[in-house]
Amino acid sequence: MKKKIVFFYILLLMPTFCLGKELLTLEQALTLSQQHSPYLKAAKYEMDTTKAGLLEAWSKVLPSISIEASRARYDSYQTRFFSEILGQGSAPTSIVNDTYTLKANVTQPIFNTALYPTLKGAGLSHRAALDTFRRAQQTVRYDTIVSFAQVDNTINKSKLASENATILSRHLETVNIRFRKGLLPYEAVLNAKVSLKQAETEYKSSLRDTNLARNQFNIHIGRPLTDKTTLIPFIPSQNIELKPKETYITLAFENRPDYQALTKLKILHQYNISINRKDAWPIVTATGSYGYINGQEFTLDDASRDWFWNISATWTLFNGFATKSKVDVAKIKYKNTLLSHSLMEDTIRLEVENAHLSIQVAQSNVHTSAISSKLAGIRLQKMQVKFRSGKASNQEVLDAQFANNQAKNSHLLAIKNLHISTAKLNTAVGNI
Repeated sequence: MKKKIVFFYILLLMPTFCLGKELLTLEQALTLSQQHSPYLKAAKYEMDTTKAGLLEAWSKVLPSISIEASRARYDSYQTRFFSEILGQGSAPTSIVNDTYTLKANVTQPIFNTALYPTLKGAGLSHRAALDTFRRAQQTVRYDTIVSFAQVDNTINKSKLASENATILSRHLETVNIRFRKGLLPYEAVLNAKVSLKQAETEYKSSLRDTNLARNQFNIHIGRPLTDKTTLIPFIPSQNIELKPKETYITLAFENRPDYQALTKLKILHQYNISINRKDAWPIVTATGSYGYINGQEFTLDDASRDWFWNISATWTLFNGFATKSKVDVAKIKYKNTLLSHSLMEDTIRLEVENAHLSIQVAQSNVHTSAISSKLAGIRLQKMQVKFRSGKASNQEVLDAQFANNQAKNSHLLAIKNLHISTAKLNTAVGNI
């Protein structure tokens, strides 16, 4: 029985000894998440798309310049039949004319009610995509912090379960010895075995939770976090001076990239109304060309110079209510954006208030758990003194050890929850 207990003790400690080949701090994890997160890549692609749309909008405002070069041959063949009809008795003849052309053509929009709104809207769309990308970066940072803390917590939970199982295995060994000496009944042996079995189950459950947390963490950092990767525990600062929640709400409206992006989209949909009204007004375009046209041979002299300019206006009087329907759809989208903007303001207030309250609760838990951990350590010391003097049983010492381990773990968890709550508030404000 003793050999089995020692073997199980070694098995519990194996994952702890296997760790250490690779160290990973929170800052390194944040850097990896910014480099490899699939969510950031998707936001970056959307930002690049709006950048291309901005260039396309400029192409509708800037002049279009083209160069035309051509050589044409015209062959006029007169048959004998036409020659006889025309009273000519000569043989069929062929008349060849060559034409050379070299021109530069310029087309410039002069008046179009959609030009300025289109260009302004494309710029707003691109800046909104930039704000969305910034918000995605903040979200990924927050998710990485939370995921890092979860992995760290599950590892600590596994270590605590391992320590508890080790203590119970030693306790079972002591109970067996005292049972063989006739000092304890067999019921005490059964109770010790049940306690050890429960500790084994809790340890296996903690390993499963650790694997799940690692898999979730892998998604955020974009690379596999194996069992041989050691997370360097972070001890965040506990001295956090909270400002009034109204101050954080004001900062959130000023700093939140997603709120700024929605504000830009609201203006964009307002411009879209003007863009879809373009068919209700005339469109004026200027066209010009300058070049040379020659026959027989190509020369750049004054006789062959050719130029042309034109100003045209197009006004659609009726297009089957297509313009009206487009304007109505643009107005509906604008009203929907106004509603979304108002809902986001309420959401931001609620997020800031919840995060503000979470920090207060976390600070209280840190203070309470610190006192509990200190008291649990004092109780353990007193119980060990009593046990050495024969005034306490082995079971009472075990209970004190369990309580002390649990109090230490609860205090560490409370500190990390305070860090997560702080990150949550910074995310709600937009300063993470």
